[in-house]
Amino acid sequence: MANVSNEIETQQEAARQRFLTAERTRQAKTRVAGIKVAVVGGLLNGVNVVVVVTQGRYFILTTLLGPPMMFFGIWLSVFGQPIDPRTGRPAKWVIAGTVGAIAIGAALSILAIVVLNGG
Repeated sequence: MANVSNEIETQQEAARQRFLTAERTRQAKTRVAGIKVAVVGGLLNGVNVVVVVTQGRYFILTTLLGPPMMFFGIWLSVFGQPIDPRTGRPAKWVIAGTVGAIAIGAALSILAIVVLNGG
């Protein structure tokens, strides 16, 4: 009987290690994707700043997409997307943080449009 329980424990530990390894790999991929999104958002913001400074006009699309992409990418690269072990879905605090990061970026986009339109 002791051999059976030891074998079950060994199998459970092996499964746990496989899960943790897969989770680390997934987190690394998520963080790399976050860095890429943040860089693209930063580039959009940079293009917009250069155009505003040199030509006195701006691109509405880069103004709307740049800040949310940058904040979302930063959030994703810092925190990744941890899974709630009870549900197997992304943790609620991660979802709330993602929504918050995108909302801050959207608010800054709207503020930038208002300022750039002279209002």
